[in-house]
Amino acid sequence: MAILNPKISADLPVSNDLILAEEAYFDGHHYKDSKADRSFCERVCFRQSIFTNCDFSGVDFASFECLDVVFNHCDLSNVVWLSGVFHRVEFNNCRMTGANFAESVLHNYVFNNALLNYSSFNFAKFKNVLFQESPMQDSEFTEVTYTNLQFQSCELTASNWAQTPMNQLDFSNSTFEHLTYSLERIKGLKVNPSQALTLATSLGIRIV
Repeated sequence: MAILNPKISADLPVSNDLILAEEAYFDGHHYKDSKADRSFCERVCFRQSIFTNCDFSGVDFASFECLDVVFNHCDLSNVVWLSGVFHRVEFNNCRMTGANFAESVLHNYVFNNALLNYSSFNFAKFKNVLFQESPMQDSEFTEVTYTNLQFQSCELTASNWAQTPMNQLDFSNSTFEHLTYSLERIKGLKVNPSQALTLATSLGIRIV
């Protein structure tokens, strides 16, 4: 199933004005070289826009909506998007350490070379989502539901998949030294031979 790209005009006006407010609506602009001026904001909407080299680090967005948006080289460390709604969104070369997407809905979504160590996606709902060439050590995926969730060349060491069914996941092109998972839900996970040995060892199986 193909991942749909953001629908954005090729000729967006440029803006350096990134002033957050309750129920703020950012629509139809290319925002550049700006820093968010608040640490908490409710009911903010980003739509049909591009954000380049913008700093949202530490901002808590409550009731957030994001539709047809691209983030390039942005700092989103420790951003909280609890229960956010995201459709046709891309993150390219962004710093996202500790970002919290718990209980969010993510459809047609791409993380490309995004730094996602210690990020949380617990209880999130994924549909047509790609994580690509992204460090994701100690990330959290507890009890997620998904359709077409892909990982390509990601670092998944110490990621937590407790209570998540893994039968439709393919980690064979990614890397991990160890995982946390529910034994009854790992059946069907696709791995390469080296990863299979790692998992077998973690289960106490002795291969001779």
